[in-house]
Amino acid sequence: MVFVCLFASCYQSNYYQHTYSFQNETWNLDTIVKFDIQNTDTKVVKDIFFEITNTASYPVANLRLFVNVESPSGVQLTDTVEFFLATREGMWRGKRVGEAWKVKLPYKQYVKFGEKGTYKVSVVHGLRSANIEGIKQLSLITQLSAVSIREMNE
Repeated sequence: MVFVCLFASCYQSNYYQHTYSFQNETWNLDTIVKFDIQNTDTKVVKDIFFEITNTASYPVANLRLFVNVESPSGVQLTDTVEFFLATREGMWRGKRVGEAWKVKLPYKQYVKFGEKGTYKVSVVHGLRSANIEGIKQLSLITQLSAVSIREMNE
């Protein structure tokens, strides 16, 4: 029983989720979505996900994101990622939630945050339209990877 409690508290301290909700379900090109991840453990391995909630009014099947991650010491990593929110047949991916769909997509796996402190993540959309309708929310999630969970159980 003690092991379960220790494992659960350790797991919770290594879990992060923050959700940004867009006004009028529209992501404007000048809107920079910002997340601050507090890292206290440089040894655990984490997986990073984006969770996107969209409606049927989203005009295309894909979503391109420009992601910038700044470490506590100021080192920056810039990335371009593309996620497909619909299949080739035009069916929305993910779980239906009311009139929307929520899909959790892997961004980076097996990541070790090498410094303690706050990692600043900023995200802008990279679609050609200045404003894209049909995006309700963008969440950033970090959680222990299977590698870290296995190590804890050994």
